[in-house]
Amino acid sequence: MHLTVTFNPAVDQTLQFDEPMAHDRVMRADSARFDAAGKGVNVAQFLTALDTDAVATGVLGGFTGQFIRERLAADGVSTAFVEADGPTRLNTTAVADGAEYKLNHDGPAVDGETVTAVVETVRERDPDTVVVSGSLPPGVTTDAVDAVASAGGWDTVVDMDGDALRALDERYALCKPNREELARATDADVSTVEGCARAASEFRARGSTACWLRWAVTARAGDGLDDAARRRHRRGRG
Repeated sequence: MHLTVTFNPAVDQTLQFDEPMAHDRVMRADSARFDAAGKGVNVAQFLTALDTDAVATGVLGGFTGQFIRERLAADGVSTAFVEADGPTRLNTTAVADGAEYKLNHDGPAVDGETVTAVVETVRERDPDTVVVSGSLPPGVTTDAVDAVASAGGWDTVVDMDGDALRALDERYALCKPNREELARATDADVSTVEGCARAASEFRARGSTACWLRWAVTARAGDGLDDAARRRHRRGRG
């Protein structure tokens, strides 16, 4: 069984306008769409759609958290979220005149007791694989991610920003930075495919100075997925 952990899920609100945005008047959207969001939430939805056993956990709160619970239930996704005091964040994308305006909330503050409850939830489920992904809300550090990874014998996959990847200390089976995240995690030149491959391999080899990774996969916009570590493996390690 696969389990996803999303510490900072969101309701994504997308508003469509048929005229340019203006700062001096009320703008009325022609349409609005609301989606359950957060990388771990999306992974659980995808796995469930593929008839793969998956459970979504993490932190939810308030009316927006209830929306996510209901939407996941409608999608047939099993959930085991921990309740938070504050409402789950609401992120808004306004589309007007061919341009997008993104207004994102940092999310509610999450205390140590709630993080401990999430770790206990993961331990009780004892999955084969845990996927921890997305941003961290106020009050939560990468120590929480390390706590999830070290709580049991499962493989842990991380998909987080570069600064978070750099701060991790536990062992991880896989990380999936995009090019910008890989650059922030390594301070390397990732302007080419080969540069991404070198940076991913160096990051994987850091050992005690960063998280230990069996694979480091870089996602490059426009080029699809470039599995840098596997490419290096195929070329030979020399």
